[in-house]
Amino acid sequence: MITPELSFISYPPRDLLIYRSLIEAAAVELEKLAQDLPSEIAVLVGTVIFNSQAAKNGEKSLFTAFFI
Repeated sequence: MITPELSFISYPPRDLLIYRSLIEAAAVELEKLAQDLPSEIAVLVGTVIFNSQAAKNGEKSLFTAFFI
């Protein structure tokens, strides 16, 4: 199963992306989902993650990403 871009936090997120707590909470819930799903089911989930190299490399602070 493949979900759309940013399906885990809703699209378009607009100003919600300024709240670090939203992105952190989404990561926690995504981990719970991964643990709860049967191992026989493959799911690609669209979400947003922090770019840990942003300040160092002068890049944007967030990435859209897919997780399995």
